[in-house]
Amino acid sequence: MERTALGVWPSFNIQEDVGELFTSSDLNCINLDCITLDCINLDYINLDCINLDCINLDCIILDCINLDCINLDCITLDCINLDCINLDCITLDCITLDCINLDCINLDCITLDCINLDCITLDCINLDCINLDCINLDCITLDCINLDCINLDCITLDCINLDCINLDCINLDCITLDCINLDCITLDCITLDCINLDCINLDCINLDCITLDIIPSNS
Repeated sequence: MERTALGVWPSFNIQEDVGELFTSSDLNCINLDCITLDCINLDYINLDCINLDCINLDCIILDCINLDCINLDCITLDCINLDCINLDCITLDCITLDCINLDCINLDCITLDCINLDCITLDCINLDCINLDCINLDCITLDCINLDCINLDCITLDCINLDCINLDCINLDCITLDCINLDCITLDCITLDCINLDCINLDCINLDCITLDIIPSNS
């Protein structure tokens, strides 16, 4: 699909052109200066289910993503290989994900300094089931996270390696976690200036191994 003379993408058919866009197995580099998606849901996109067996993205540069509302009933991602992700700004007003199955996530390079999220405001995140076999995050810097309501019925995390997490302020009004299975969590450094948890309901937490090298405290 080519741009018009004015350099603007022409209108295109979602089912034909987007399907054609994702037929290639490799996307070497995607440069998106600004994506503004007011509403993505099954009613508008008419995608009952998205099955992506393998996505290879060598480099994704997203300067600004504004997603007012994303409704995805079912996403099945067998394999996602992301060599480098740079996200300057992500604003997600509402994400409703009924089911996310991620069999394999390979993140060779995540520059979380380049993922500087000064403020993430998530009014409501409903995740019925998240299966993440392995997540390696070297550094996450989140100045402010406001989560009004998080409902996580089941989270299975086999291995999470977080070298450094800096959270200046986390306001969680209500977190309901029915079951969290964490086989191994390695946290070298956690800096939490302020955590306000009005209500946390944890019915079941299984932590086989937690290694905390340094936990600074301001109290």
